Amino acid sequence: MGILGPDRNIFITGTGTSVGKTYFGCHLARFLTRKGFRVGVMKPIETGIVRDDRSDGALLKKAAKSEIPLEWVSPYRFKTPAAPIIASRLEKKKIGIPLILKKYHRLALDHDWMIVEGAGGLMVPILKGFYMADLILSLNLGVILIASEQLGTINHTLLSVHLAQSRGIKIFAIILNQRKSREDSTTRTHATILRENVDFPVLTYPKKIKGFYEESFWEQLLI
Repeated sequence: MGILGPDRNIFITGTGTSVGKTYFGCHLARFLTRKGFRVGVMKPIETGIVRDDRSDGALLKKAAKSEIPLEWVSPYRFKTPAAPIIASRLEKKKIGIPLILKKYHRLALDHDWMIVEGAGGLMVPILKGFYMADLILSLNLGVILIASEQLGTINHTLLSVHLAQSRGIKIFAIILNQRKSREDSTTRTHATILRENVDFPVLTYPKKIKGFYEESFWEQLLI
């Protein structure tokens, strides 16, 4: 059985912003859709939106070939490029967690898989005293943790792992996003060191985009 086991609803989080969460989520959605699954996607809160059609929510929706309205995929959308709590205050639009949960559970009823993507990392504040980790717990989802393959990633990743585990959040796997076209002596050791320090799988993005469509990569997660 694959890393995800029987779980078909997952939350994609990261060690920070711009580490490849949407990239991974979109390719996973495309793969599952090609396999004939009905894939539901959500980006419950998105900030820094310049154009709706280029937003993370829109990209996930397109990848899943979903006809669900964008307002369901991404209920809270802000132009301000900041943490949700800041964007919400600046744009005077309150974020309601019950609405997110209601839409998630409704979508989950109609889909074989649900892929939910967070904003930033686990401790990004949504409301006063309520963080992205709290949203994950409220949704009762396990996570795939995306980490950027760069200097400092071991510290950032292990901090995220420690926080998740201390809050009782299940981690299915760490995915290292290879942002460089070539590995160097430092980045080659990141996966090895992380594997020595965690008790769940650490996978590395295929270097080429076409690698995401190779069965061998996805089999590790799903089969």
